[in-house]
Amino acid sequence: ATTDLLAGTVPMSMPGTVINSLTCWIASSASPLATFSAVKPIGITTARALTASAGSHRPIVFITGKGDIPTSVRAMKAGALDFLTKPVNDKDLLEAISRAEVRDAASRKLYSELESIQARIATLTPREREVWVQVVAGRLNKQIAGDLGIVEKTTKVHRKQVMEKLGVRN
Repeated sequence: ATTDLLAGTVPMSMPGTVINSLTCWIASSASPLATFSAVKPIGITTARALTASAGSHRPIVFITGKGDIPTSVRAMKAGALDFLTKPVNDKDLLEAISRAEVRDAASRKLYSELESIQARIATLTPREREVWVQVVAGRLNKQIAGDLGIVEKTTKVHRKQVMEKLGVRN
C-alpha cells in the first residue's frame, strides 16, 4: 500500500519489510525522503551507504519502535535528519518530511551550482588554468607574466578568456 504525502507517493510497508521496499523506492524516485527502521542494523548500514555514495545527499528520517539514545546517536551519525518513534504522529511526520524537502532542495541547488562551476573550469586550457590560479591568489598581470615567462599583454588575453569562460567579472 502507498499513501500520498506532500505531492509524493511514499511507500508504506509492514514492519520487517521497510528496508527492502524503501531502498528500492529511493533508487528510482526523485523524492528527497528516505525512511528506515533504526532498530535493525541494516537500516543504519543502508543509510550510511546512501549518504556515502556519490551524488546522494538525501535527508533521511529514521522511524523506530524502540527509541533509545544509543540508537538515535547511531542514526544521526549515519546521516539522519530526524529520528521519530512509533507510533508516529502525522503532524510530526509531515514536519519531518517538510524539513527534509527544504534541506534536499537547498542541497540539490548547491550541488547543481557546483557542477556548473566545475564544468566551466573544465573548459579552461592548461595555460588559462595557470593564469586563473594566480588571478585567484590576487597576483597582478605583471607578476603572473613574470612567473609564467610570458609578456603582460598575453597574460591579459588569457585573463580575459578565463573571465569569459567562467562567466565572471572583475
